Amino acid sequence: MFRGQHAILDITGFVCNYAEGSDIVHNLMKESVKLGTCRVVAEKKVLYDGSLSPPGFSSVLILDESHITCHCYSSEKENGMLGLDAFTCGTSDPSLMIDFIHDELIKLFPNIKTTKRYTLNRFAVSDENNSKSYSERVVFNT
Repeated sequence: MFRGQHAILDITGFVCNYAEGSDIVHNLMKESVKLGTCRVVAEKKVLYDGSLSPPGFSSVLILDESHITCHCYSSEKENGMLGLDAFTCGTSDPSLMIDFIHDELIKLFPNIKTTKRYTLNRFAVSDENNSKSYSERVVFNT
């Protein structure tokens, strides 16, 4: 048994204007949270204009069950790298959040490529019949 899950998604080809891209992804993150029972308790979005680091953005939603974050370098030079992760330690399924964002991004940016997709079980707990803790890693590559 587990008390949490961590869903991770890596995308390439997310080449766009970093300010517009940040709005799109941040809003999708907020929409994805509505699929579960958790709620947003804080949020922050930061833009990178290319002066100190490559053009892109980072965004985080702090949830009462943990978090959902993204980091993106949105230029062609950086191959449009977009990383997303969602972690929950309650009843909400972070895979639903990540899958929702992924599906919506494909509709808007059909040329993006999913390079890695992971779901990790977290916080293993022992059952009464077995004193061992469990761990598992499931990897999906597309």
